[in-house]
Amino acid sequence: MAGFSLASAILVLIGVVSDQNTRGSTNNGSIGKNTSKKINSLEELLSQIKDAETGQNGYILTGKQIYLNPYQTALANVDQEIAKLKSLTTDQPNQRQQITTLESLITAKLTQLKQTIDLRQNKGLEAALQVVVRNNQQNLMDDSRKVINEVENEEGGRLQHTSRNTILTFAIAICLSFIVLAVVYYFIYRQVIERQRKEETLNQERNFISAVLDTASALVIVFDSQGKIVRFNQACVFLICGIKHPLRCKSLKH
Repeated sequence: MAGFSLASAILVLIGVVSDQNTRGSTNNGSIGKNTSKKINSLEELLSQIKDAETGQNGYILTGKQIYLNPYQTALANVDQEIAKLKSLTTDQPNQRQQITTLESLITAKLTQLKQTIDLRQNKGLEAALQVVVRNNQQNLMDDSRKVINEVENEEGGRLQHTSRNTILTFAIAICLSFIVLAVVYYFIYRQVIERQRKEETLNQERNFISAVLDTASALVIVFDSQGKIVRFNQACVFLICGIKHPLRCKSLKH
């Protein structure tokens, strides 16, 4: 009884662990989706800044308005990606601060791009190139990439941590299942052995009683609850045999 109680307790524990694992898996799925959205948005943001810079370079070198199309498209998309990243980091103050820093760097970069475009329009190629060289020394793009990489690495570590927790929970549930099976098997085996031992003891006692009864000279007859004879000893056999078949009974005695 104690063994089955222990097995039941372990089964309850497995149920609790499984429930936590199910909830954890759901939560991990949500975290994974959130992480994927963040990384995609960060990569899209970086791509838009590159497009804006490419458009600026093309316009400065050629003076043709068509090269400003990527720049103008990027301006429209950057604000959307920044807003998306802010909404995805509302529950993470550290990342929210990183996104704010990234927004400042990107704003500064776009300001530089606009400044050089205006110079190209108003003062010509040489004036614009001088500012481009000076702006490149500030490394705003490198700083932006650094912040983006920090956020992506943090998200990757977070997702890896939750994945390890999920695997650990599954492993615990499996181990507990094996323990339950081992406990149940042990107690079933012990009960079978105990039953066999009792049956062997009863057989020995039955054989002993039969031997004692058969060697007794007194007449022994056993009736059941309905008055039917269920057992009698050898003395009764010889008595009945002597009454019905005296000669045959005598040969049995000899």
